Amino acid sequence: ERGERNLQKKKVLNYRQMPAMLIVAIVGILIVSLLNFNIAMIVSFVSIVGIVILCISIKKLKRYKIRIIVLLCTYLVFVVVGGIVITEATKYEVPVKNAVIIATVNSDSNLEGIEEKDSRIKYELILTDAKYNNNTKELKGKISTEVVVEKERQIKVGDRVIIKGDILPKRVQLTESVNVYNYMNGIRYTIDNSKCVDIVIGKPSIRESIKVNCKEAMTKNVPAGGIIYSMIFGDKSVMESTFVSASRKTGIAHLFAVSGLHLGIVATLVGYITKKLKLHRVIDYLIVIVLSGLYAYLVGFGPSVARAFLMLVIYKSGKMFGLRYCGISSLALSGLIVLLINPLTLFNMSFQLSVMAMVGILFFERPIRKMIKTRWEGFNSFVAINLSVNICILPVTLYYFGSVSLIFFIANLLIVPLITLIFPVIFIVVIITAVIPYCSYILVPVGYVFSLMEVIVNYLATIPFMSITIKLSVYSVIGYILVLALISTYSLLQLKIKRLLSILLCVVVLTTSIIMTMGRIDGSIKIENVVSNTNYDILMVDIQDKHYLVVNGEMNIIGLTSSKRYIREKNIQEITGIVKTGLGKEDIEMLKIYKEELSIQSIVTTMDIPIVKEVFEEVYYGKSIGKYMIYPINRDMVEIRGAGKRILIADNRRGEIRDLPYQTDILYMLGETDILNYTPVQYYVNNEGVENNIPYSVNSYFTFIINNDKILV
Repeated sequence: ERGERNLQKKKVLNYRQMPAMLIVAIVGILIVSLLNFNIAMIVSFVSIVGIVILCISIKKLKRYKIRIIVLLCTYLVFVVVGGIVITEATKYEVPVKNAVIIATVNSDSNLEGIEEKDSRIKYELILTDAKYNNNTKELKGKISTEVVVEKERQIKVGDRVIIKGDILPKRVQLTESVNVYNYMNGIRYTIDNSKCVDIVIGKPSIRESIKVNCKEAMTKNVPAGGIIYSMIFGDKSVMESTFVSASRKTGIAHLFAVSGLHLGIVATLVGYITKKLKLHRVIDYLIVIVLSGLYAYLVGFGPSVARAFLMLVIYKSGKMFGLRYCGISSLALSGLIVLLINPLTLFNMSFQLSVMAMVGILFFERPIRKMIKTRWEGFNSFVAINLSVNICILPVTLYYFGSVSLIFFIANLLIVPLITLIFPVIFIVVIITAVIPYCSYILVPVGYVFSLMEVIVNYLATIPFMSITIKLSVYSVIGYILVLALISTYSLLQLKIKRLLSILLCVVVLTTSIIMTMGRIDGSIKIENVVSNTNYDILMVDIQDKHYLVVNGEMNIIGLTSSKRYIREKNIQEITGIVKTGLGKEDIEMLKIYKEELSIQSIVTTMDIPIVKEVFEEVYYGKSIGKYMIYPINRDMVEIRGAGKRILIADNRRGEIRDLPYQTDILYMLGETDILNYTPVQYYVNNEGVENNIPYSVNSYFTFIINNDKILV
């Protein structure tokens, strides 16, 4: 009996049902996300009753009653928790007009500033601890905003700023990973029409001080210091946008987003030191867990870091208490804990990539390593891990970015071993620079190495035909993952069947690649919001793999920065043209910058002036693409027509539009809305979100897909 109890004790971290519990939890969260919370609860209740009746009626299932009860309880817990969190995150909140907000400047802010023409500075701020209406109401979460101040009034991290403007609550779009990431990162509001009233000097927290001091020391004193800082803290804002794009194209972007790799190196470094000091196992356990936890806290405890930290705790706890360890059970348990803390994590891309990377190592690393027969064991292991990870993260990458690098292996082979060797030194020195900034000069030689790496990566990214374009649907991703599970080491299928499934998977991926490179072959048009503001908005029109940037209202650097970020996140390779109706002298100068920064060759405009023809090689006054037409009506309106639908994009800030030329299916408009009192439209969109007096309006963060006389919003 004692032996049996000990065996059960050793199985605590090797519980076979743990992966099934994780799958059931994911299903519960997905059901709540697809259905109304109340409907999801009814469906769940009916399903559970049906399963219970089935178990009672079939005698063979009675022996599994404990497992079934555990799975049903897990499902119910995640349906309830997921429903509460998702309902809260997706509900509509009324904007607060003309509020006075006082908040603290966070280290995520861009404090380099952009100089305006009137010698003032524009800052992109992330604010925390915000209160408004004479400090009587509190905003739970971070705020993103832009403020313009006099050149001599510099804003620093920790300062308290008083801003007057409109508070616009953000809602989660579960289908947009970036939107989910921002929400989970705490960005719950934006401030429009913002005006800085006053700045009160303050002090940042210890965590903020460490990040700020490290950032300043690395970027000022070390060549390629921004890359080194980003590798430690996962802050890509300090890196050049060209290098960020190149790192994605070459498959090494994971090195600059803090993940399990970074936490693993830190834990290994600390464990190596404690082992050399021959500390007691309890002290070793506490030191490794505490220091690894502090690093995870310092970099923000993102989903991938949280997953890695939990797996580290499980692994160390197993060794500490003599419990049997199982990788797949450990991964499932850590996933359950992360999703229970915040079910929205399921829709976060970094969490998905982190989990799939671990699945790849657990499923395929060992069989791949057996197939590689060289005399260098370290090389064999490196190749096996790289291939196994990339095999499993491939569907997630293709779903979000629509392309995959063909040189990921070469790039990782050149860079990952170097990073692994020097990361401990970099980590120690960078943390020390938070206290002694001059220590950053120690990393100057390393900085030159990273500068060389930057040149190599940028060059590799320019090699033609080194990536393939495949855009997988969510159903293709699910099918891909199911096939991976069937051909993995955990599957009991015969080897011949596994090989057949592998070949089938390759055929499907290649076929999808060929089809998707042909663009939107269904003939539909996609219109998506890039950025919205009171003074301007930018939309992206996607027709048959042709991308047109529609700029409505004022053109400025902030809009250009947002467009570049959008293009990078969506992995858009080329902008076919830009659409701009009215053009002033300032717009002409900004057009030149847009053309150079985004490599745009053509423009669609109403302005027939020579200087436009000098800037652009191709000037159109109406552009036909397939069965659709982009046509500027006048300086205030652009029409997109096709599939029996009319879309108008209008700038009515001057209040000169008093009537629409015809029946409109979708109206996207800035400025005055009086026209809506007597002009019927099917959908109305503006930058302020939902208007209560217009029943068919939607908020400004949108995607329209129009196909076969149907509109999907």
